[in-house]
Amino acid sequence: MIAFTSLAQGLLTDKYLAGIPANARINRPGGDSFEREMLSEQNLARVRALNGIALRRGQTLARWPTPGSSATHA
Repeated sequence: MIAFTSLAQGLLTDKYLAGIPANARINRPGGDSFEREMLSEQNLARVRALNGIALRRGQTLARWPTPGSSATHA
C-alpha cells in the first residue's frame, strides 16, 4: 500500500475514529478534495481494525507499518 496525501488526509490516522472533528479540512471551504464517502462506516471499520493492530504493537496508526516491514510506504 502506498499512502497518498499525508496518510489519506487523516483517514489512515486516528483523526476520524471518533467522528469528523469540527476543524477537519473536509469542513472547510475548498476542503472537498477529501470526499465524505471516504469516511463510510465500512472504511472506518477497516481503519479501526488497523488501529487495533497498531495499538497491540505499541504504535500509533500513523506510525505503522514501520520501516523494515513488508509494506511499501511513503
